[in-house]
Amino acid sequence: MGFMRRSDRPDPARRRRVSSVEALESRQLLTNYGLNNFLKSALYRPSDLGMSYASAGGLGANRIQHPIGSDPALLATLDNQGKIVTGRDRNGNVWEICVHGPGSVIVTDATPNDGVLDDDIDSIQLINTDVNRTRVVGSVRTSNQILTSGTVVFNRLFAQQGVKSIDLKGFILTQTVTPPNGGSPNSNTSIELLGGVRSLSFQGIDAPIDLATNSQPINVVIGDPNTPLRFKPSLRIDQIRNTVFDSTSTVVPTGPQVLPTVNIIINGASHSIQFVSATQAVVDPALAFLFPIVGTTGRTTIQTRSIDRLTFRGSAINTTASRSATPFQNGLSSMEHLGSADFGGNADALGLDVKGRVGGLRFARGLGSPVGVSTAATTYGTPLNEFGYPANGLVGGLVTGSEVGHVVAAPANTILQTPQNPNQIQTIPGVTNYVDRPGSAFSSAAIVTSGSQGKTTIVGNLTNSEIKAGTDYPSVVAGLQGARARSKISPIKLRGDLVDSVVSASYRPGANGYGTSGSVAGRGKLRGHFIGSLYNNGGQTILGNRGAGFYARSKTPSLAPPEIGKRVGGLLVR
Repeated sequence: MGFMRRSDRPDPARRRRVSSVEALESRQLLTNYGLNNFLKSALYRPSDLGMSYASAGGLGANRIQHPIGSDPALLATLDNQGKIVTGRDRNGNVWEICVHGPGSVIVTDATPNDGVLDDDIDSIQLINTDVNRTRVVGSVRTSNQILTSGTVVFNRLFAQQGVKSIDLKGFILTQTVTPPNGGSPNSNTSIELLGGVRSLSFQGIDAPIDLATNSQPINVVIGDPNTPLRFKPSLRIDQIRNTVFDSTSTVVPTGPQVLPTVNIIINGASHSIQFVSATQAVVDPALAFLFPIVGTTGRTTIQTRSIDRLTFRGSAINTTASRSATPFQNGLSSMEHLGSADFGGNADALGLDVKGRVGGLRFARGLGSPVGVSTAATTYGTPLNEFGYPANGLVGGLVTGSEVGHVVAAPANTILQTPQNPNQIQTIPGVTNYVDRPGSAFSSAAIVTSGSQGKTTIVGNLTNSEIKAGTDYPSVVAGLQGARARSKISPIKLRGDLVDSVVSASYRPGANGYGTSGSVAGRGKLRGHFIGSLYNNGGQTILGNRGAGFYARSKTPSLAPPEIGKRVGGLLVR
């Protein structure tokens, strides 16, 4: 029967049910021989750790083989520690800083003890960077919690070694952490890249300078002053908001701010310096009367040996470029050269102190603000806080150099006029016909060169201004006679009026002004065309001279007034 098992023959089915257990027993995994072979082949070999394994099964003397692990340079390329740092500011904006190439970044925020980057940024430190290979890129993602400007603020950026490029989009330099030990405001707010940077770009600078608390200037320093840079850095800052006020005073400030409150210091020559604008901060319209432009716009200084290209897309208010903090100091503060300067907005209280050649100047919205200068009825009602520097009896702009390649200037404003014939005022019922007329191109401004000036094209009026070639400006400041060298301005095209303004070449005005007794015409030449009128109202130019017209020994007949006089010793005396 199938139920019975024969004792003399094993049941095949039974063997199949227990065959797996029997097979395990046959592998002898629990024997000493099997365990030793498994450990040696599958777990480790002592020789892998730099130790010799004795043939008898024991361990030899300990020794360490070098190096342990891969090359550190290789590991640095694989490790992202310090390469990508991300945080969130108190408004919910998310920022990220990435380091490409050698080096890393260390970021601290305004609350460093909580272990989380969830506040405004305190410091950004770059370490072990390379001036030829390290690129630092920052970006900001706008908060999805509240409506913000999509920018983050930081208190300090510094690096000892050089960096190839730093591009911090959406990052604004301003004080975010109170200086320790009772320090003055802004004393710990700066950018210090002593090793230099070939290209630096960030969003802007907010500099609220409270005179009552002894607020210090905000500095951006590139390069070590003891070791001038061997390359020319490029710099871009979108907006500089430079505002000076006194929180304890009830008097509206009127005097100009002449002490620098934002310093851009490049210890060496510069390639390209670009700004969108340098002005005061945007003020609540209800409080604007307390913040007049002249009285509360801080001075922004650019200090460098030379500049290849200077660009302002917008306005430049109370801004200077020279070799030192104070410009026009008897030639000692002058830059070696300026390749070109381009201003897209109005440039008011602008100073470009250059000893060498200026390649070109372009003022798309005039040099010097005309606001408040005119006393015409159409200007009545203009708020006093909007008056520019010329309206307050101050310099609207001054540019010096050995020569200028070319000058282009357009008016800062336009004037709308209606026809004198009543029948032409409204050719269509209800619609007034207006004709726009160029306003002021130069207001209390001057371009002074010791040599010649090239092609000069100006559309707009010149008011209390001078374009003067063949004159050494440091000599004029020292009280000496500046008109000495041979010079020319050619060609010049001026479409506008000269209101107490003069264009001259190698010409010495008399004690009572241009064209008066004692005036001397040196070896100067003017060539060009003039469409406009002359208005000599007895006012002075910013160089302290009087007169209106074109003055040189040789000039195109269309450049009034005509030269009439006699020659004495080869000079034309009027």
